[in-house]
Formats: sequence, C-alpha cells, structure tokens
Amino acid sequence: MDSTLSDTDYIARTKSEANELTSGLHTVNSLSFTLGKTIEQAIRETFPYDMAHKIFTICQKNNIDVSNSSSVQAFLQELSKQVETLPVVTIQIAFSPKERTLNAIYNWFLYQLKKQVLLDIQVDPRLIGSATLSYKGNFKDYSLSKKLQETPVQETPS
Repeated sequence: MDSTLSDTDYIARTKSEANELTSGLHTVNSLSFTLGKTIEQAIRETFPYDMAHKIFTICQKNNIDVSNSSSVQAFLQELSKQVETLPVVTIQIAFSPKERTLNAIYNWFLYQLKKQVLLDIQVDPRLIGSATLSYKGNFKDYSLSKKLQETPVQETPS
C-alpha cells in the first residue's frame, strides 16, 4: 500500500481528531483479539457512525475486503501510521471555531499546500483579529494586536 489516504480523503482534520482516531484503531485491534469480534464489528462499536463510515469508505477505495480481518488490520495499521506522519499546522486564534469555520480553515490549507495537514487549533483570547500560524518551523503573526504593538504611540493633545 503506497498511500492509504488520497488528497480528497480526510479522516482527521485536527491533531485531536488524529489522536482519537489512532487511539480508536488500537481499541479496534484489542476488541478483535480479546473479545473475538470481527474487525467490522469492532470498528462499528468503537467509532461514531460518521468516522466508521469514513474508515469503510477508505477501505473500499483501497480495495480492502472488510470481511478479511487480517487485511483490514494491516490496512488500519498503515492508515494509523499515515495519519501520525501528517504535517501539523499550528493556528492560534481568539475563538474556538465552529464546524463550518474548521472546515473552511482545513480546506484552505488543503488547497494552498496541495496536501493534507493536521490543524493544531490553539485558542488565545489575547489575540485581536486574525491569527498566528506555525508550519514546519516557520511562524507568522497576522494578528491585529501585533500590528498595534508595532505602531508608535502618539501623544494626543489635551
């Protein structure tokens, strides 16, 4: 398996979603070994419906037979490795984004970078407008508060 995830498949948008996914995949392996459940049953019991559906869709796109436990386990291990190696973009913003905003941010980076990333969203209410970004060691501060700090203060006449 060269690449489990295509550029159009996202299984996790954020670092926390990626952590939940990899933790869940370990649970799936545990359930199938210790309780004798099929991989398909373990996935359905471990993940919410939408995540389980994404996993099955990615399996199908990669021609993985979900009734073949050993091939699904190998595939899920590869999926977990790929998710763990996705680059992380750290974003500091002044608010906790809603689903629509999170999707817009994720899709913007997907379009700009032409590859999947994991967003590490950090909320900093001290930021005034806009955001700070960190990616591959590069840091950019686009916040209004930084611009205000850089602006010389002028005395106002009394």
